[in-house]
Amino acid sequence: MHIACLSLCSSLSLSLSLSLSLSLSLSVTTVFFISRCSSQTLNMVSLFVEGVSLRTNDVPQHFTIRRGETEITHPSVNKF
Repeated sequence: MHIACLSLCSSLSLSLSLSLSLSLSLSVTTVFFISRCSSQTLNMVSLFVEGVSLRTNDVPQHFTIRRGETEITHPSVNKF
């Protein structure tokens, strides 16, 4: 009877430690997945915000590009 109790106790502690390690690894995997997903989401959001801010930035109404001797003027320049 003492041996049966000992084996039952050891199997119980083994299953307990196994379930504990399984839940720990599962939680670590979950935390890793969430952090990875959130970092990718943050990257996408920052890229989106950067694109929107680039679009809404004040574009100069007139500018001139000089290439050598050729002068290209932006169409929005009003020539008087």
